[in-house]
Amino acid sequence: MRSLKGSAVANWPQGAGFAGLAIIAMVPIARDYYPPWLFATLIQLPLYMLHQYEEWDDNRFGKFIDENIAHVQGALSKEFVFFVNVFVVWGAIIGSAFASLYFHKGFALVAGYLTLINGGLHLLGTIAMRKYNPGVITGVTLFLPLGLWAIIMHPPPGAQWFDHVFAAIVVIIGHLMIFGCLRMRLKKLRQ
Repeated sequence: MRSLKGSAVANWPQGAGFAGLAIIAMVPIARDYYPPWLFATLIQLPLYMLHQYEEWDDNRFGKFIDENIAHVQGALSKEFVFFVNVFVVWGAIIGSAFASLYFHKGFALVAGYLTLINGGLHLLGTIAMRKYNPGVITGVTLFLPLGLWAIIMHPPPGAQWFDHVFAAIVVIIGHLMIFGCLRMRLKKLRQ
């Protein structure tokens, strides 16, 4: 019998996909209940869940990294992928919503920049490698337009230029940390 941890690590992409669809089904209710800027922040979570299903179902993105970038098997451990996608990504989006409600509304921009920058990275990767990378379809069709929609059309009230800069920097640093962890793991695997 599989442990709860083992099941969660193995099956989270499928759970994310179904949860994303379920949350999106509630959009008509949430759209009218929350202020537009908060709705624009919260909607990034189910969008990300659908994106994660495209990326990680059957470990598609992990296999892509192994074959095209790392040239070694298991460059991204399943536990690392689970931790980053569930705790860091979902936590960043949920955390930005709570922080915007209780500390400073500008924190809401982190969610929009997270999807926008991730979608942009997928698109740039596809162009540079001239091949599909898992996540680019949702990155282009959902992340780019709806990330821009969140930060341009529905920024939080009173958001200033420095709120945008802060949010973008937080997201860029987060991505650089993930790339750094991948690089350290590759160094270890190649020894």
